[in-house]
Amino acid sequence: MLSTVLSKFEAILSRIIKKTHALAEKGTNTAKIDADITDAEIAISEAKDAIKVQSEKDYTVEISSEDTLKTSISTTRQLLHSDLKSVRELLKKAHEAVKIAAESLHTAMEPVSYTHLDVYKRQLEQHGQKV
Repeated sequence: MLSTVLSKFEAILSRIIKKTHALAEKGTNTAKIDADITDAEIAISEAKDAIKVQSEKDYTVEISSEDTLKTSISTTRQLLHSDLKSVRELLKKAHEAVKIAAESLHTAMEPVSYTHLDVYKRQLEQHGQKV
C-alpha cells in the first residue's frame, strides 16, 4: 500500500518534469522548479528506503512467562507503531515536496493578467471585427 502511494507521487512528479521541460524549451526560467523537483526526488527516495527497511523488519514477541506477556506484547507493539509512524512522516514529507514542485510549476505557467480592454479586443478579433 505504501509503495502504491509512492508510485503515485512518482507519476505526478514525472508529469511535472515533462511540463517543466516544455516550459524550459519556451525560454522560461525553471531553476526554482528544478530545485523543487530535486527535493521531491530526494524525499521520495528516502521514503522508498524507509519502506524497504521497514518491510524487512521482523517483530517477534518473546514470551518468557505469563506474567510478562502483556509488557512484552506492549513493547513490541509500541516499537512497530513508532517505526510505522516514522515511515508515515517520510511519506508526508515526500507528498509535501511533490506538492511544492507542482505549485512552483503552476506559478510559472500562470498566464499574464489581462485587462478588461484586452479581453474585449480579443473577443472582437475572434468575431472578425477590427479593433
